[in-house]
Order: sequence, then structure tokens, then C-alpha cells
Amino acid sequence: MANKYYETLIMLTPVVSAKDLEKSLAAIKTVYAKYNAEAIKLDKWGDRKLAYKIRTHKRATYLFGYLSAPPESIDKIKKDCRLIPNIIRMILLSVEADALNKAVPSANADTAVTA
Repeated sequence: MANKYYETLIMLTPVVSAKDLEKSLAAIKTVYAKYNAEAIKLDKWGDRKLAYKIRTHKRATYLFGYLSAPPESIDKIKKDCRLIPNIIRMILLSVEADALNKAVPSANADTAVTA
């Protein structure tokens, strides 16, 4: 089956150093690669205050991006990402290729820009 496109929002425990953020990004990309998913774009939105506590955390570092993955691997990706210690919450939503092209002009069905 052909890959579909997904929008993702990942909330990490507040990251204190660039090294910690790089470790978290590497772990996420490893999970993506394990299930033949490709990160099209993954950006740090920054550290923000949460509306309510999540696991005793009052703040979180937000990552937002897009990925291409086989539909049957999405549940496995979610499960494995939840096992990464720094991830507080994660959401993956399916998006159409047209919406992706509007959000990320350099990405299309044939070429993808790696984060």
C-alpha cells in the first residue's frame, strides 16, 4: 500500500540543552525509520506553558512536523514513540497531499525534505 501523509505534534519534557533535544529527535527518527516512515519536516516550536499539568510537568517543548508512512505502521509508530522517555504526548493526524504541499511548499509526492 502507498504511503500516506501525516501531521504530528509531539510534546517533550522541558529540554534543558540542545544535546537532549538532539537525542530525542534521533530517537523519534529511529522509530520512523524502523517502520519505513520518513520525516518530511520536524521543527521545534519552543518551550511553552501547559494549560494543565501532565505527569507533574507544567511546561513542555513542542515539536511539529510532517511525515510520510505506510498506514498500517501508524499504530506501531505511536506505540514506540510513547516508549521514548522524554515524550509526554504525541498526536498524528492524516493529511491530504494538497494540504501538505500548501504547508510545506518544497515537499510533494515524489520528493521529501528531511528534517
